Amino acid sequence: MKIGKKGKKALKIVLGIFCALMALILVVGALNIMYYPRYKESTEQFDISAVDHGEEIYIMSANVRTWSPTDVAKKSWFYRADLIVKNVEQATPDIIGFQEVTPTHYKFLTNALKGYDNILTYRDESPLPEACPIFYNA
Repeated sequence: MKIGKKGKKALKIVLGIFCALMALILVVGALNIMYYPRYKESTEQFDISAVDHGEEIYIMSANVRTWSPTDVAKKSWFYRADLIVKNVEQATPDIIGFQEVTPTHYKFLTNALKGYDNILTYRDESPLPEACPIFYNA
């Protein structure tokens, strides 16, 4: 089958777009991987059980920002995870309402926030569901 000039030009454009997309995916992946070892070795934990506010109840809201392939460098979850725990430690809340929590976020938060129980329901059954869990001082 013979391809004309227009066909060759269109093929070059499609191939160029494909190569640019693949390069973008590689760059985004590399930037996220850069922070992943720090995330996996994270030692940041906070235990609310030692905190006593007396009669007062401290409440905190935190948007963890759902996972997105465009979140690179300091926007990456792997960079921000410990910062969220540090914010909780500074605020010492009895109740925390999180937004945009995916299963990856949820696993990290339940491991990092000791002394908290939580309630969670995902909003759908998609491959990357989100929830707004409530963590509370057990």
